[in-house]
Amino acid sequence: MCLKRFLSVLLLLISLMACKEDKPTTERSEMDFLIGTYTGENSRGIYKATINVAGLLSAPLLAEESENPSFLARSSSGKLLYAVNENSSGQVSVFMNEADGLSTVNAVSIPGEHPCHISIHQDSLIIVSNYSSGNIALLGVNEHQDLILHDTLNFSGNSIHDRQQAPHAHSSYFLNDTTLITSDLGSDRLWINQIVKKDDTLRLQPVTSIAMEPGSGPRHLEFNAEQDRIYVMNELSNTISVLGKKEKENEFKLIQTISTLPEDFTGHSQGADLHLDQSGKFLYASNRGHQSLVIYEVAQSDGTLTVSGWEDIQGDWPRNFAITPDNQFLVVANERSGELVAFKRDTMTGKLSYTDRKKIASPVCILF
Repeated sequence: MCLKRFLSVLLLLISLMACKEDKPTTERSEMDFLIGTYTGENSRGIYKATINVAGLLSAPLLAEESENPSFLARSSSGKLLYAVNENSSGQVSVFMNEADGLSTVNAVSIPGEHPCHISIHQDSLIIVSNYSSGNIALLGVNEHQDLILHDTLNFSGNSIHDRQQAPHAHSSYFLNDTTLITSDLGSDRLWINQIVKKDDTLRLQPVTSIAMEPGSGPRHLEFNAEQDRIYVMNELSNTISVLGKKEKENEFKLIQTISTLPEDFTGHSQGADLHLDQSGKFLYASNRGHQSLVIYEVAQSDGTLTVSGWEDIQGDWPRNFAITPDNQFLVVANERSGELVAFKRDTMTGKLSYTDRKKIASPVCILF
């Protein structure tokens, strides 16, 4: 009788252990992401979708209505989402991330035209880049999640391309608590500015600028993990510039400029987005016109780039893309063909292989 009881208990323990071993297979097998769009007849705002472990996408669903939410950024907790509304009268909208989508918290008008990029620092400071008016706006976030305008800074200058008659602030990033860098497509410069406290408020103060090659049109920047390398997407010249940090603070030198296009390509193309993978060994950049992602290997010694190949994005006008948090997949937003296209990443070689696509009108930003 005791032996039977012992065997019964043993079988129960084995069953419980088996359940524990099976538990990981029930863990979440999908990654959520949001899509910003240009709104119109077929798009109403910010959408949500998922990608699973097989690289299959869910059909995008409306998360919240918003007009032209063309660039998105999350708070560090993930509870709040910020979006620029890219209109002639600039606006930043704030959303609460809910289980079933987004809910609008508030919105604030900003002195700038066609805001196209937003960055957040420590959930307390926000910098917005305004393309058409060529300026940036510094905002703060109070305890009630209200946005407060601190200051704006107007740039000046032009360059040789017909799209460079005036400054066009395209993206801005926090280098540290008090220093910003802005890519200005119109003047072929990267502007470095300081945040200073003056009269009980925060002000933007110019420090220096980095001159890029005339006609290059710097658009977006990517930083390595140590933040001693900057990769610059030059939209107009279809190149990536690699900058290295000098010993003196806020000073960088040009290390390399490399094309994003094959040598034998003669058609029109415009560079758009760029991202390092989590290992820092591969850099990807999107070509609107060539309709591709260029894949670079990153030299770990000095950060220079070598072309590994190009991947057809199987659509039209890859404006934006993102690598999944697990580093396994890459999702492209093809603006003109109106679709998301997913690729599996080979983490050893950086190569991409197609896995899925889903239709969505005018996608222009992907945020995991």
